[in-house]
Amino acid sequence: MEYPPLVAGHTALFAVHLTTLADFKPVTSDQARVEFTPENDGQPTALAGPQPSRPGAFRVEGAPPAAGRYRWALVLDAPGFSDRHDLGPVQVFADEATANAEAAKRPAEDAAAIAYLKAARPSSQLRPPDASWPRSCHPSAIRSALVPCSRISSRG
Repeated sequence: MEYPPLVAGHTALFAVHLTTLADFKPVTSDQARVEFTPENDGQPTALAGPQPSRPGAFRVEGAPPAAGRYRWALVLDAPGFSDRHDLGPVQVFADEATANAEAAKRPAEDAAAIAYLKAARPSSQLRPPDASWPRSCHPSAIRSALVPCSRISSRG
């Protein structure tokens, strides 16, 4: 999942790439959504996207909730299966300047940051970001989380 620094009230685009690990085929049906739940409890906010634009490529677009810390999740409900990936804590910033300043502080060697992932590539061929990457593709500019679809469960 690729996304910009999150700013309250500003529309953000989440590019979500989902592949089933059992057969390495892209997920082709239903909608993905991103849920934000305040860390101090409260009602979750959900941003939902349309059907995938191409196999495995989902787009979720919307404004994150008010500035603060949240637990967030990527959720996919489709005919025959359901999947939820808890992504841990995330910060939604009050303004763009603060968001960009915080993103620039992230270390380039951040193991949780992956600037680009091609679904058809085996993980053994992926390499971490380095200084040769264009700045626009570097994790400090675009924050990404690798979320494998390994916990897809059949609905009975």
